[in-house]
Amino acid sequence: MLHATPALAALVGLSLAASEPPHAPTPAATAVVDEALAAQAPVPAWLPEGGADAHTSDVDPREATRKIRRTAVTGLSGGILGLLGLVGLMGGYVMILQPNNKLKKLKEQHGGVLPTDDPGRQRAIMTAKAAPYMLGASAAMVLVGATMTLISARRLKKLREERRTQVAFGAMPAWGGASFSAEVRF
Repeated sequence: MLHATPALAALVGLSLAASEPPHAPTPAATAVVDEALAAQAPVPAWLPEGGADAHTSDVDPREATRKIRRTAVTGLSGGILGLLGLVGLMGGYVMILQPNNKLKKLKEQHGGVLPTDDPGRQRAIMTAKAAPYMLGASAAMVLVGATMTLISARRLKKLREERRTQVAFGAMPAWGGASFSAEVRF
């Protein structure tokens, strides 16, 4: 059973009120008549909301958004680089521990003497020689990644603060010649 509700009553009222067919849209009054003259029309420069006197910033908000995005991407890249460096440090640590354990095992298997021409021994020695290079490169990656991330974080904070104070509304007329102006932070 259908009960009468205010929403149903409003819907029925709207459908009864709209009994005449809708009007066809009228053509826009600003239609371009002459394409050649329209191409010659000057394109005004971007002005801040509220006019040029609304605030002191002359920065196009699209450019500020591009700077914020670029800075965020740089910070994210630095973080990824730092994480890859940490993974490399762990790998370098394994490269130091593994050859020592392998050489001890070979020594025990051969009665306390390391075999001279064993391929396992040669791999362990080569791995031990490469470990400092791996650790150095990984530590540099961590340092560069952390530096990139910290600098980007500070710059991002600064750019976002500049963007917050950028939007302002100019004077709006009020009673008796008074005016109202406001600055919006978001």
